[in-house]
Amino acid sequence: MGKQKHLIKFDIILDDCPDNVFRSTSSFPVLMRKPWNTDVTGLLSVNNLEDFLQLIHQIRSTIIRISQPLHKPSVIALVGPSGSGKTEWMNALIKEASFVRPTSYTTNPNNSINHQYISHEEFDKINFFGRTMYGGYGYGTKEDIKELINCGYCQRKPLQPCL
Repeated sequence: MGKQKHLIKFDIILDDCPDNVFRSTSSFPVLMRKPWNTDVTGLLSVNNLEDFLQLIHQIRSTIIRISQPLHKPSVIALVGPSGSGKTEWMNALIKEASFVRPTSYTTNPNNSINHQYISHEEFDKINFFGRTMYGGYGYGTKEDIKELINCGYCQRKPLQPCL
């Protein structure tokens, strides 16, 4: 998402960087515990996927009881480096009927399980909502994510920080 994060109101974010969690404007910023952040206190935190799923269920049931639903559209951003388990977490979360996963595109022919493969030429022609290059391959989400958001669908999207 890069510099366009202000376009979406996040209800829940999960990040292992304490600075990102503290600065977040989301309703429920959550810290994923890792060896480098064990001394951080004063915020919601989880140790594993089961903890995070339980926390989401607690948040949703509390919101239902106090009659304040999640913002529609709702976005849960899973942020972390390659191999940190974002896709596994996202797939576990997608099992709930009210969430969808926007289509991601890549120029990497070996990564078509989680992304739709397109050529470099096609990639360069598309106006992506968010895009990045990693390992010489392009990754992006098309503008059609806005249609899902405007229809009120809840989104789940794994994000990789790019420095």
